[in-house]
Amino acid sequence: MHAHPEHEQIGYVISGSLEMQVGDEIYTLHAGDMYRAPRNVPHGNALILSTAVVLDVFSPPRNDYVEPEA
Repeated sequence: MHAHPEHEQIGYVISGSLEMQVGDEIYTLHAGDMYRAPRNVPHGNALILSTAVVLDVFSPPRNDYVEPEA
């Protein structure tokens, strides 16, 4: 479990399925489902139920994910 003090995280399940904990809730997610972890809300403990592809989006963008300009 972890939290982002400066970023909201939204995940979109492209394929597969997983369980994801956000705060005190555990969600079973399948292709087409989304989850949202607001700032400072603990989340994680993802349990992959079937091979999954998940797109995570952070707002505002995380500086540690931005490539430096050449």
